[in-house]
Amino acid sequence: SKDELGSLAQSINELIDSVASKEIIQNGVMNLSSTLIEQSSIQGFGSRVLKKLLEITNSNMGVFYILNEMISKFEPSFSIGANEALLKTFNFENPEGEFGNVLSSKSIYYLKNIPEETVFRYQTTAGDIVPKEIITIPILVENNIIAIISLINIHNFSKESYIILQQSWLNINA
Repeated sequence: SKDELGSLAQSINELIDSVASKEIIQNGVMNLSSTLIEQSSIQGFGSRVLKKLLEITNSNMGVFYILNEMISKFEPSFSIGANEALLKTFNFENPEGEFGNVLSSKSIYYLKNIPEETVFRYQTTAGDIVPKEIITIPILVENNIIAIISLINIHNFSKESYIILQQSWLNINA
């Protein structure tokens, strides 16, 4: 009957989408893992990983922050797409916003549904655009956060992007 054929066609389409999604995730994890293998300074690591993460997640902007233990603040070390005049340091002792969430949980923080009135702006040649989502990723060494990556998107991140980040997070911190 028509209903059975329609149901079968829908099931086949869902299976194809699922296989394609798994392939996207596997390729993203492998791509990021190969970037992590290269040894370098924390600044070189930050630059390389941030570039790769922006590519894999289709982020519009990203910032790599490094903890300056002398002043107990995270300082922006490398950014792509960010207005550097708006980048500020974040206090390690009393962190605000998504940094506070990352430092207290020591895990990835996913901020969704950012209101239009936010101070966050992504500058384009056509004017400023408000980001829709931010994913903040801690970099840990011996269970201490030494750096933080912030990825900003003017659209929603794909579910595959978030899964790639979750699956790669352990490798990033190895």
